[in-house]
Amino acid sequence: MSENKNIILRKATLLDLPKLLPLMYQYLPELENHGKLTDEDKNAVSRTVFLALLTGSVIMLVAEIAKKKQTQLVGYGVFDVRPDIFGDLMAWGHQLYVDKEYRRLAVSDMLVAEVERLAAELGAKKFYIDTPMPEYFMNKFGYGDLYRVVVKDLEVKANVE
Repeated sequence: MSENKNIILRKATLLDLPKLLPLMYQYLPELENHGKLTDEDKNAVSRTVFLALLTGSVIMLVAEIAKKKQTQLVGYGVFDVRPDIFGDLMAWGHQLYVDKEYRRLAVSDMLVAEVERLAAELGAKKFYIDTPMPEYFMNKFGYGDLYRVVVKDLEVKANVE
């Protein structure tokens, strides 16, 4: 894995929001390449980012690149750590995005390595990814298929007696 010394990884703060919004808007159309997104799906992307920034219940890292006397946000990763049904801690990766212009600088490699390190530090034994990523990308980091998750929207029907 190549490393770029100009890339800085850190936890996101609320002050990052103006720089994160353009990245989020770039991320959504790319997600559409993996299947049609509902409005609920699109809202979930924003909700996850806002949860990370406002409550800290979800962890978000940002990648910045140093440019002269300022930095530019070029990517982010979002995950959380929670107990599974047996009480063991597990990490869930929700979002990983790097601006297209910076994808050949190993930014995603650095983000994945850091979120995995933080998750392990927090006690997670496994890391699950619930975002559509190309198989070659997941394989590159040692992820394999555990199972396929499918979803169905349920309609609440009134009880008729």
